[in-house]
Amino acid sequence: MAEGWLYKSCKLHERTMELTSSLYGDNSLETAQALMDATESIYLLEDFDKLYRYTQKALDIRVGLLGEMHLDTAQCYNDLDIASGKLGDFKSYLDYAKKALEIREKAGAADALLAESYNNVGCVYRYFGENEKSLEFQLKALELRKRVYGKNHLDTANSYSEVGVIYAALEQDEKYLEYSLRSLEIKKAIVGDKHPDTALSHNNVGDAYMCVHDYPKAIKHLQEALTINTHTIGFYKESTLKIFENLSLAYELNEDLEKSIDNQMQVIKISEKLFGRIHPRTQISYQRAGEKLDTYGDWNLALKYLYEAFNIQLKIYGNPTFELADLCHRIGSLHYVLNDVDKAKRMV
Repeated sequence: MAEGWLYKSCKLHERTMELTSSLYGDNSLETAQALMDATESIYLLEDFDKLYRYTQKALDIRVGLLGEMHLDTAQCYNDLDIASGKLGDFKSYLDYAKKALEIREKAGAADALLAESYNNVGCVYRYFGENEKSLEFQLKALELRKRVYGKNHLDTANSYSEVGVIYAALEQDEKYLEYSLRSLEIKKAIVGDKHPDTALSHNNVGDAYMCVHDYPKAIKHLQEALTINTHTIGFYKESTLKIFENLSLAYELNEDLEKSIDNQMQVIKISEKLFGRIHPRTQISYQRAGEKLDTYGDWNLALKYLYEAFNIQLKIYGNPTFELADLCHRIGSLHYVLNDVDKAKRMV
C-alpha cells in the first residue's frame, strides 16, 4: 500500500515543495503555490492535520505578499474551511468558508470559483443541520458548474453528490439515489474505477439503495467502495470505517447477521487504531457489535462487547448518562436471559 500511486504522488509534490523553497525561499509565492499543489494528495490520503498546516502556511505567505483581498488568498481560506471541517472545528469551518466567498464576490471571481465557495458554504450549513439553506447553496453550485464545465466534469459530479446527500437529509430518498448515481456515472468516466472519489460515490449510492430498501444493490456498491478504498488510501482510514459501518447495516437489513457482525468487527478495529479505545466512536462501535450479537443469539459474547461499551462510556463521561442507563438496562436484560438474576438486578 505504501507504494500506491497516491502515496507516490504525495511524495513527489512534497519533494517539489522542498526544491521550490530552496530556490525561491520559504516566504515566496512559488513556495505558497507548491504547498497548495501538495494538498490535493494529502486530502485524498485523509491526513487533515498536515492539510491544515500546509494551507495555513500558504495563507500566511499570500496574505503577507498579496493582501487579504486577492483571489489566491481566497483559495487558501477556501481550503482551510475544508481542513477545519474534517478536523471537527465547525466554527472555523463556517468562518473560513464565508471569508472565501466574501473575497471572491468582492473581487469578481469567475463562476467556477464562486461555485466552489457556494459548495463549501452549503457543506457547512449541512453540518449545522440547516438543510434547506444547504440545498439552496448546493443547487447554485451545481448550476454554475454545469454552465462552466458541462455535465461531465469532476466538479460537476461532486456537486451532484452533495445535492444528493442533502436530499437524503431531507428524506427525499429517490432524489438522493438519482443524484448519487449521476455522480458515480461521471466519476467513473473521468477518474476511472480505482479512485477514492469513485469509492465515495459507490458508498453514497450504496447508502441511497439502503434508503429505498434495495439491500442487495446496496451491498454490491458498498463492496465496490471498500475494494477501491483499501487499495488506494488504505484500511485504517475514516472513510473506510464509514464503508464498513454501512456494510454492516446493509447486511443487517438484508437479514444476514453473520456478515453484519463480521463488518462491525472491522469497524471496531479501525476505530481503535484511529481514535483509541477511550473515544465515543469506539464506544458506539462496541455497543453496536454487542447489540448485533444479542439479536444473533450469542448472548455471552454480546455481554462482553456491551460491558466494554459500558466501561468506555463511563471513562469518557465520568457521571451516569441516559445513554448509560439504557445500556445498563440492555446488559441487565441479557443477564436475565442467561438466568443470572443477581447481576441482572445490579444492572437494571
